[in-house]
Amino acid sequence: MKEPNETRRKMPKGRRGREIVRAICGATRRILEEEGFDALTTNRIAEVAGVSIGSLYQYFPDKRSVIAELARDTEAKALALVEERVGALEPDDIEGLVRELVGILFDPLFGSMQLRRSVQVQIPPVWFAQTSQDVDRTVHQVVSEFLARNAAILRPGMDPDLAAFVLLNAGERVVEAAVADPAQRFDLGELRAELEWISLRYLRP
Repeated sequence: MKEPNETRRKMPKGRRGREIVRAICGATRRILEEEGFDALTTNRIAEVAGVSIGSLYQYFPDKRSVIAELARDTEAKALALVEERVGALEPDDIEGLVRELVGILFDPLFGSMQLRRSVQVQIPPVWFAQTSQDVDRTVHQVVSEFLARNAAILRPGMDPDLAAFVLLNAGERVVEAAVADPAQRFDLGELRAELEWISLRYLRP
């Protein structure tokens, strides 16, 4: 198995290189969502992206390394959404905080369940662990600080730092389990509503 620093052959330099990498990642996402992992090959990626197979191999050694890049990009987008949406909340809007945090977990920006399953099942977490850890740390800080500013309306004696940890990790684990379920037994809207209900009753008296 490749080490994390081998998932990218080189970083793109200049506008043309960045455009090629974006095209490769966009094509990979589209294939995974429309055709599934079994249809994903480096030749197919290059074809859909409109680049040569040589250009693809300049930046990525194989198809799984491209999916790892998608995972890193998803983490960065999640952080941007949390900072934007939590930052726009009214100071005491606990319901809004829960709604936004749970909503981000289900945001279509991050792709279909099929795409998420490909990332979750096919890619070793170590390949994007550093990005994930950095994002988790920042998101935790954003949520913890929001809760600390609203300690007076939270459950008595609640530690905002611990509450942020529980809130974020519980939601992520539930969604990861839903993604990993090939039978897709649960309606996503209902699952989202349940997570919001649980989270609010955890936070509020």
